[in-house]
Amino acid sequence: MRADTDDKHIKLTYSTDGGSSYLSANYVFAGLSRDAGGSNLNPANGATSIIELTAERAGNASDESFNAELTLFNPSQSGFHKIIAYNCYYFTAASNQIRHLGSGSNTSSTSPVNAVKIEMETGNIAEGVLNFMELIRSKNRLLIFVNNNSLSAITTIPASISGGGLNLISTQTASSSSSLSFTSGIDSTYKEYIFKFYNIHPSATGDSTGFEFNVSTDSGSNYNVTKTTTFFNAYHYEDGNAAVLQYAGSADLAQGTGYQRLNNSAPNSDDSISGYLHIFDPSNTTFVKHFVGRFNGGFINSSIMATNNTHPAGYFNTTSAIDAVDFKFSSGNIDSGVIKLYGVS
Repeated sequence: MRADTDDKHIKLTYSTDGGSSYLSANYVFAGLSRDAGGSNLNPANGATSIIELTAERAGNASDESFNAELTLFNPSQSGFHKIIAYNCYYFTAASNQIRHLGSGSNTSSTSPVNAVKIEMETGNIAEGVLNFMELIRSKNRLLIFVNNNSLSAITTIPASISGGGLNLISTQTASSSSSLSFTSGIDSTYKEYIFKFYNIHPSATGDSTGFEFNVSTDSGSNYNVTKTTTFFNAYHYEDGNAAVLQYAGSADLAQGTGYQRLNNSAPNSDDSISGYLHIFDPSNTTFVKHFVGRFNGGFINSSIMATNNTHPAGYFNTTSAIDAVDFKFSSGNIDSGVIKLYGVS
């Protein structure tokens, strides 16, 4: 999604009367953000007349965009405040910034929410695509933004929604593989691609071995696209003695061309890594391409096993189309595991 005016907030409001009016007070929201090249996660929160989807104002209207996933929980239920959760990826005016986690609600109304409005602080939304999907049981609504055509405010939530879903493109199964490369099926057919990972196990165990990926703009001849990324993780030891949420500066990249870490290696013979990775609008030749992932694996410290939940994200700083993706361990082979590639319609 792109604004027609530089340096403006993107905001969201609720309606309980079908879009005739929107609640204009008593919103609360909070999130975490990080500047490109920085080493810390910065809190971003507030209580105001809107929910701010961007921690800072989004940047240049000419070539910088905003991508996000939003989930509105139980909008039709009475008696409870309605919570929205979101992941946002965007550029800011002063420094490129990525926002990972955000949530918000309106604290003055427990009425059903039946309309949502997304708009710029001032000015118009120049272009963008909104995919609106209803999740199973019809009580959660998922909104996904990517770049392309005109976008207007959502004024009604339809009773039923047709279309939308995951379309399996290809599956690769590792067997002592040096890497798993997807060199076809990534094109302009879909605005979003999702990789799902099942029990990825390395041939070389040990915490120094990282599971990682890179992308290509030349059908896999070279995997060296410039990228700026963030990486934070939460871990918990099996003996319960330590539980930590931290930013891992050693696992991020600032305009780097190397492979981006997704998780540590599975240190034991019965350990593995599972998770997912989203890449947004990889064939776009106007904007950089954003990605976000979440993985769970493990590591050992002083013979104590820990579960390790990682959150890599960032953008590929190229306006060339991305058409191939490669996954590998930093040392050794992928001993076993399955990766599936889906397109989101």
